Amino acid sequence: MKQTNKFLHEYGNDGLKIIAAYEEACDIAHNDKFTSWFGDLGIFETSLNPNITYEKLCERYKEGLNFLGIVDEQVGSICSEFLSSTLAEHIREEKAKSDMDEHYHPIPILTKRDVFELTKESMWVDRDIQLDDENKQQIVAYLETLFDVNKKFGLKLDSNAGEWVNMYGIYNPFSDFLIVECVISTDDKNESFFYSPTKAEAELIKDMITQKIQEVHGQTPVEFCNDICSTEEQIMGGM
Repeated sequence: MKQTNKFLHEYGNDGLKIIAAYEEACDIAHNDKFTSWFGDLGIFETSLNPNITYEKLCERYKEGLNFLGIVDEQVGSICSEFLSSTLAEHIREEKAKSDMDEHYHPIPILTKRDVFELTKESMWVDRDIQLDDENKQQIVAYLETLFDVNKKFGLKLDSNAGEWVNMYGIYNPFSDFLIVECVISTDDKNESFFYSPTKAEAELIKDMITQKIQEVHGQTPVEFCNDICSTEEQIMGGM
């Protein structure tokens, strides 16, 4: 009881809802489950499984978040918008894809929310554009947010309390792939999640990054990547 109370104190009933969805998605046997799910009533309780520990509850909770593509700060909003059965279906789909590809990034359940799309007026690209440290074919551009990040990403941040989101467009011009990384900054911690933009949003962000590179460096994104890589190779060769 002490173990479950500690978990409930930290994560509340929404934490159990995430675990219940994860256990349903993974087809975990009834006797091995840590939650009891009364779907019609929307009630979630810890089961009578004698092997429950705080650490094991946290482990399944974190696994659920991973396949939902969300972080702690988004749980309240997501749980209020989606039934546990919907969460379980999303986890099942993304887990199956992850099992087939170890490099796969689960698509956030945020994409199933009916919210506004990003526009050119809702963000701008900072001129300090860099290449990813590990993948020199990936451009990393800071995107200044001029929109309601709480509504868009299902967060409950308080800007007056020093809580905000840093958003980065990660663009590979060689494969024409883009994903958005959001870093939540608070007094206690920094936590990041990936946002999969809609097709229109992706094209817009790629165009904005391309325009900024042309404006600042007079190059295309591919030329920008090749130029930096060539410069770095020359520096390394002269050492």
